Amino acid sequence: MILHDLTSRQLVGNLTLTAGIGLLALWAYYFVSLVRPTDVWDLSPLSLALALIAVGVRFAGLGELILGQAAVSYKRDLVLALVLGTLVELSLWAFLFFVVGDDPDSAERWIALERLQEPGVKMGLALFRYSYSHLGVRLDPYALSVGVLLVLTAIWSSAAFALLRIARFFGIRRAEPAAPMR
Repeated sequence: MILHDLTSRQLVGNLTLTAGIGLLALWAYYFVSLVRPTDVWDLSPLSLALALIAVGVRFAGLGELILGQAAVSYKRDLVLALVLGTLVELSLWAFLFFVVGDDPDSAERWIALERLQEPGVKMGLALFRYSYSHLGVRLDPYALSVGVLLVLTAIWSSAAFALLRIARFFGIRRAEPAAPMR
């Protein structure tokens, strides 16, 4: 059995970091399951969770480790995240377009997957309305759908990049040798 010599500051940092990650997960679950339109109060737990994570990283002494390993694989992770985000979005789009199609019974079963496309659809509709009402120009819906596809790809790529960085961080953290016993 390996004993780790944790100071009280590192212990507080680890507990704060765990609380921040837990609060972030709870907030993500709450935000995804919202039915009503969002307001400022729906976003307030996010700032608290990110602040707890930042304080936890600082107290646990992980900041130096994160900054030291950050530049090692950013380019590789960015390319991999872009490929993963593109694959996720294209496969989700193809599934909804070809499998679900115009069948209302099938669409009702896959409503959760349809909700994943809502940020891009809302952005496309907002651009369409803005261009017509303020600019007097009616944009082509097919050009807007390409823009929506690019926005959703960027969202999925950002999520994939964050997950890759977290996975690499915990992989690097686990690979360190244990501190000698005193």
